[in-house]
Amino acid sequence: MPDPLSAPRQHLGIHAVIAVAIFIGITALSNGPLKATILEWQTEGRVAIAVEHEESAALALDVSTLQGSAIIDCINEGGAPLLLSLPESWHRREVRRARLEDVAPIETGLGYIRWTLPPGATLSMSVPQSPKHLTLHHPSTALLKLRLSRVDLENNTVTRDTILVQGKEAEIW
Repeated sequence: MPDPLSAPRQHLGIHAVIAVAIFIGITALSNGPLKATILEWQTEGRVAIAVEHEESAALALDVSTLQGSAIIDCINEGGAPLLLSLPESWHRREVRRARLEDVAPIETGLGYIRWTLPPGATLSMSVPQSPKHLTLHHPSTALLKLRLSRVDLENNTVTRDTILVQGKEAEIW
C-alpha cells in the first residue's frame, strides 16, 4: 500500500528547492553585478532616490551645498505618509515634526535605506558627497508634486523649481 504522506512530502521538497533557488538568486543580485552597477553609477556623481505613496502627495527637497558636501531636507508637504528610499551613505541629521520611531530606517539592500516620512515631517540628511545628478524613481501611479530648492553656499546662488511626477522616473538635476 502506498504511503499517503509521500505526495505531500514531494510537494514540500519541490517548494523547498524553489525557495532556496530564489534566495540564492536574490543574494547573487544584491551582492553581484547589480550592486556593482549601482555603486559605479553613484561614484560618477549620479544618485537615485525613490518615493512611494498611495495617493497624491507633495515632497519638498531643500538642498544646501558647500565644499562638495550637502544637507538635504526631505519635507512631506502632503497629508499622507511617504516612503523614501535614500542612499545608505546619507546620514540622518535630525527629524522635525515627528517622533524618531515614526521615521525609523529599514535596510532594503542594494545600498539603500527606506524611511517612512509622516505628513508634515522633515527628515534632514547629511550627504558627504553632494550628487552631481539626482534621479527620482516614482513607481506610484498617484501624482507627486516635488518642490526643489537648491542653495549653493560657495557661489551664493539659489535655484527653485517645481516638478510634477506620475508613475515614472524624473531627472531632478
